[in-house]
Order: sequence, then structure tokens, then C-alpha cells
Amino acid sequence: MAENVNETREDTLPETLTPAENEKPKKAKKTRKKMPKWLVILLAAVVLIAALFAVRALTGGKKTEAEQSTAQVQRGDVTKIIEGEGVITVDQYQATSLVKGEIIACYIEEGDYVEKDQVLYEIDSGDMENSITRAQNSLKNAQNSYDEVLDNIADLNITAPIGGVISVMHVKNGDQVAGGTPIADIIDSSVMKLKVPFLNMEAARMYVGESASVTLAATGEKLSGSVSNISTGFLVNSDGVAVSMVEIQVYNPGAIVPGNKATAMVGGFACTDTGSFEYNNSETVTAKQSGKIRNLKYDDADRITAGALIATIENTNLTNSVESARIALENAKLSLDDLYDTLDNYKIKSSIAGKVIQKNSKLGDKIDNTNAQTIMAIISDPSELSFDISVDELDIASIKVGQAVSITADAISGKRFNGHVDNVSEVGTATNGVTTYPVKVIVDTEEGSEIIPGMNVDAVITVESRENVLVVPTSAVQRGNIVYVKKDGQSKAKDENKEKENKDGKEAKGEEQNNAWMNKNVPEGFEAVRVEVGLSDDNNVEILKGLSEGDVVAVTAQSGTSDFARMMQGMQGGRPGGSMGGAPGGGYGGNAGGNPGANRSGGNMSGGR
Repeated sequence: MAENVNETREDTLPETLTPAENEKPKKAKKTRKKMPKWLVILLAAVVLIAALFAVRALTGGKKTEAEQSTAQVQRGDVTKIIEGEGVITVDQYQATSLVKGEIIACYIEEGDYVEKDQVLYEIDSGDMENSITRAQNSLKNAQNSYDEVLDNIADLNITAPIGGVISVMHVKNGDQVAGGTPIADIIDSSVMKLKVPFLNMEAARMYVGESASVTLAATGEKLSGSVSNISTGFLVNSDGVAVSMVEIQVYNPGAIVPGNKATAMVGGFACTDTGSFEYNNSETVTAKQSGKIRNLKYDDADRITAGALIATIENTNLTNSVESARIALENAKLSLDDLYDTLDNYKIKSSIAGKVIQKNSKLGDKIDNTNAQTIMAIISDPSELSFDISVDELDIASIKVGQAVSITADAISGKRFNGHVDNVSEVGTATNGVTTYPVKVIVDTEEGSEIIPGMNVDAVITVESRENVLVVPTSAVQRGNIVYVKKDGQSKAKDENKEKENKDGKEAKGEEQNNAWMNKNVPEGFEAVRVEVGLSDDNNVEILKGLSEGDVVAVTAQSGTSDFARMMQGMQGGRPGGSMGGAPGGGYGGNAGGNPGANRSGGNMSGGR
């Protein structure tokens, strides 16, 4: 083709040219190389970018009204929801044994329904019962030893067995005594007793408590008394007469002493001989344990009442033995209790009510947990279906126990099931700087019959809802809660705000300086307005203040993403709006490539991350 062009040029040369000129040597032809496709695309991109910058330079970087997408402020509903997914599970119990031995009874088969605490298996417990018997005997011995030590400790306190007068105190404080050492002699001189002989035939007609008249031999003084004892046998006196001894108690007026003589008459019968007075009661107190005398409070001739503490004996070894005996007794009780608890383990019970879905052990099998516990059976409770979902840290405070949950299953199309939040865990898991918390959801039994364990389900929890409120698309709200409003659509609310701001020149000037950045990228024909936002979801944002119904606002494909960035992402096959999409009114933390301003739950727009 190139050669044909040259030939044409020779045929059309002007005739005035000399033949010499016509015969000039021809230059070598240059071969054109084909430009690579990637270079062509790159050059086209450079040209396009240059053109975009040129347009932006001429228009101030703002879109024209014709280019700008818009939406109208209108009334609608906003619903904040939290979504999650999980896998259906049921409560299961694995019946295992903590002890070894042969299964001597099995009460279940696969498919059986069992109640909570129902016995599933019994394991031979013969050896354990023998151990319990030995432990019971050990406990008895420990109890006896402890009681004996307590008795010995009680013997360290020396008390008066009777009331009366201390006739002789045999020890003093600090004396070392041994068991059986006399401590004090106590006499009761308020009552004296007189033993006199009566004819056996006459004594047989007397009775205990009968009145008696006593005559002192030395003075002839008569005293009243009563019969306190009558001998059942008889003696023969020196005259060969059978006599019986009668004991008479007499209240001592103070002058009677042991050895004084007296006669007596009872029921008209006179004694056959005189008798001698004795103390009605007297005791010699002795030490029952060895040690040093401490806290001695009495001396000779002191009066003392029955049960009064005379002194104490100090014995460190005996005191220490009490604690040892107490510990031994306590350990014996614990050992026996442990054996009783272990005996319970020989009966394998179900901890839940449910269905036996697997039976691994049978009658006669021997259980050996040397390496690992044997799973004897598995009980499933189909009455409670549940699953866990992971909830973001920003939303976990909105989840409460008892909240209603809407559930759909991948395997059951076109149907929704109801459930409720059963537990909100306080233990979170951090991944890539974001913490999530597990939330347990229970499927309501009456509606969950088609759902079975293992199914994948999606959950929706409605946290909050607003109806018939002013809304704009989420893409209309820029960072800092800024909305671009068409100038010819100013609302009465904006006019009132401006009028209020203009009343104070300084305030208006300060606001103008603070919001200078707001107007930097305002599309042509629009103005920047700061709004107060409320609830939001994936599509709409509630406007509390700053806009009126019917206002026209600018919307963007991705909030905070420039035309240049969107173009480059489009050329690279990327998704416009990429990583800079942030929650309006918040900071820089929007979910990458997500809806502008929407958090993971479609939550409130007034505070992003």
C-alpha cells in the first residue's frame, strides 16, 4: 500500500522539474511498529485524567446540576436491626462413668425417652461397699478417741461433788499432782445421820420417811428426824436378840458432831441400844489427771456449793491432743463422705430429659477409664433448639435477654420462625481490631418443628423502629452530618436557622469560619447544611433537624469518595466507594466498601467509628 502511494506521487510531479530532479534517490521507507494494547489504554487514561482535571479547573471541581443525582426529603420508616447467622444445635448429655467395673444393669435402649436423673446403668460396687464399711469403723474409732480426750479435758477442772465445808485443803497453787492425789475434804454438817438398832419384828413395821424422835445421850435434848433407810436383814446382838439397823436423818442445830451418842423412837417403838452420829454426806476430792494446780480459790473451813470449781490442772500435752483428735475425726468423716459420693457414681444417671440417640455400652461390659472416659450413651433434648450469633461490640449493648428474634433457615424457604435471646456473653473475641460477642438464641418450640440440628439459619433482631419520620438516603449524609441541599429548595426550617444565626454577627461569623470546609466540594446549585440525625438503617437516615419535607438533596454513589477515585476504581475493576466509606456524623470508621454511614447493624448514624 505504501508503494502505491509513492507511485501516485511520481505521476503527479510538476512538468517544470528537470529530469535530474526527477531522478533524485528515494529515501528508505520507515516501518511503523504496532503500539501495545496496554500502552494505548494507559495513554487513554492519561488523556482522560488530564481532561477531568481541566474540567475541574474550569468548574471549580463541582458537579453541575445536570450531573448531580438527587433525592427528596420525605416521610418514611427507619428500622434498626442486628443480623447474624449460626448453626442449630441441641442440648446433649454424654453419659460417662467416673469409676471402673462391670455393668450389672442397663435400663435403656436407643430411641427411649428418659427423665432427668433417671438411672441409665449400674456398675458393680461390691469393692466400694467394703471400703465404706471400713471407713464407718474408722469413723467410730475416731469418735470414741475424741470423746475420750474431751472427757480427759473435762477432768482438768476440779469441782466440788457436794456442798458443804472444806475441812482440809491438801494442795496449793503450783503443786504438781498425779491422778488420784487428794485435793480437798468436804463435809456436809447441816444434816447428820444416826444409825440405831431396833427389834427385827418392830423394824419390819417401819417405812422410809416415817417421823422419828431422837434424844441426845449427853444432854437429853430431843430432836426431830425421819427414817432414811431400813436394813433388809438382821443381826443378833450380845443378848441373842435379832435386830435390824434403822438410819435416821436429823437436821443439825449446830452442836452435833460425829461420834455423839443418841437414842430414837419410831412409831412408838424404842431402839434397843444407842447409836453414833455421822455426817450425812462427806467427800474427799481427788485429781483425775496429772499436772500443775492452777486457779485454786478455796482454803480450809471455806464453805462451797455443789459443782463449784475448786481448781484447774494444767496439762499441755492433753490440751494439744484435743486438736489432734478433732482433726482425725473430721478426716474420718470426710473420707466416708467421699466414699458415699463415689458410691453414687456407680449409678449412671441422665442430667437432662431427652431421647437416647446413641447407646455404646450394654449389660456385662467392663468400664475401664485408664486412658480416657468411655461414652456409654448420648442423650439429646430435642425440645430446645438453639444457635449462637456473633454481635459486634458497637451493637452488643442493644441486645437484651428475652428480645424477639426472627429466624430463617437456608433449607426451609419461604418460612420464618420465632425465637428469643437466651444469653448475652460478656466474653468477646477480638479479630482484626474488632471485638464480637456470642449471643445465644433459642428457637420457640411450637414454631421450630421443621428445624433440625445442623441447619444453617439467619437471625434478625429488631432493636428500634421509627415510623413516619423525615428521612433521606444514607448516601445523602456526608461526614460531619452535612447534607447538600438544592438552593431553590430551601426549607422553612433552614430559613429560620439562618435568621436566628444572623441575629448575632459574631456567632454567624464564627459559624462561617468553622464551616468553611463544608462548601469546598458542594455541587453547583447546592449549599451545605449541617443536620441533626437520628435513627438509621441500610437505606435511610432519620433527620431530626435542619431539613424540611420536600427539600431536594444531593446523593452520591459512595459518601466521601471523589469522582477521580471512583473513576480509577472503575478502571481497575474495583468497587466504587471502597475503603473510605464512613458513617456520616462519625469518624473514619465505615465498613470498607459498604453503604456509606451504615454500621454492621444498620444502626444510628450519629456516631460512627
